[in-house]
Parts: sequence; structure tokens; C-alpha cells
Amino acid sequence: MIERDYIMRMISMLATFLARALLMKRARDFPHALTELDQAGRTLVGVDSQMVALLSAEQLMSLFGSDTSLALPKAYVLGVLLQEQAEVLRQTAAVDEARRVLQKALHLLTATYLDARGPIDEAHPRQIQDAIRDAGDGPLPPPLLVLLVRYWTMAGRFDRAENVLFELLELDVSSVTFAESFYRGLLAKSDADLEAGCLPRAEIETGLMELVQYRSVRRDFTSDQ
Repeated sequence: MIERDYIMRMISMLATFLARALLMKRARDFPHALTELDQAGRTLVGVDSQMVALLSAEQLMSLFGSDTSLALPKAYVLGVLLQEQAEVLRQTAAVDEARRVLQKALHLLTATYLDARGPIDEAHPRQIQDAIRDAGDGPLPPPLLVLLVRYWTMAGRFDRAENVLFELLELDVSSVTFAESFYRGLLAKSDADLEAGCLPRAEIETGLMELVQYRSVRRDFTSDQ
């Protein structure tokens, strides 16, 4: 259970740092904006840009321990800071670095939303969707795609979850089991929920049938080798 007083203090301190960074960004003082965001990371969650560069998103989350009342707000705050850092990096034309940082931000923001079973802050859903938009059309890492399938499913947008699932299957054929679980989970929902999620039952049944057939063909092919 996340303590609301704790998260509100964190959000208040975060807003102060972001406001200063925004002023520097508007003045196109990008080096100092990055320094301000780095200082915010050290002050608020004990993570600096060097650690961000060295560690994966999963490793960064593990730094905050197993007490979710502390770990989830910290991971969320770090996600917001990395999202802002990626925006500054894009404006300095450091496109590749900005993309790497943004992917870690999106991972943190999505994982914390899922683990908290909802938004940590009222801006949380918008931040996730802004990060998805800014990530562009390039491939995302399979672990992040799994999180996004789960996020859109939780958000009730089953059509968007399925679109991400297709991206995942193109990158990682071993995700067939996860895909089957996704479709079977949707089949347990009511027709009204599925229609609201823009993915009718008939389409889900077709997708599941195709996955089962693919898995069978792949198993037969493997056994013949």
C-alpha cells in the first residue's frame, strides 16, 4: 500500500526540480537542464545519470527494494525524471541516447502503474501515453512490449494491447505462450467489455486459433529436425 502523504511529498519536490529544469529548457540552456534533472535524481531517489546509463530498467527498479510503499513512488519519480531527460536530449540532437533513456522511462512508468494497480499520480496515464508517442515507430525491447500489452489490457483498450502483441511476436516467437494467455484472458470477459475494448470476441477466437495452429506447426517442425 502506497502512503499518500509520502507520494505527495515526493511529487511536490519533483515539481520544484521540474519547474527549474523547464526554465532552463525554455532558455535553451540544455546542459544546465540536464544537470538539474541529474541532481533531482540524486536528491529524490539516490540515482544519477551514470547509474541510469549502466543499469537496465529492471535493475533500476530493484535498487528501491521490496517495500512497495517506498519502491513504487521512487521508481515512478525516476521514470518522470528520465522522461524529461529524454526530451532535453532530443532537443540537443542526441537522438539515440534520448531513445535509450525514454525506453527506460517508459518501462518504469508502465511497471509502476501495473504494480500499483493504477496511477500513482493523476498525471501517470498521460505520462505513459506521451512516452509511447515519443518512442516512435522503432522496435521496443520485448520485456517492455510485454508491459505495454498488460498496460493496455488493464486500461481496457484490448485493441491496442493486441497491436503491441503483434509487435512482440514479430520480435520474439517464444512469446506465443504469453499471447495465448492474453487471448484466453480476454475470452473470460463479457461481450460488452470486449466491445468496449474495441476487440470483439470473434476476433479474439480467430487470433487464438491461429496461435494454436502456429504452435502446433512449429512443434512438428522442431521434432522433425
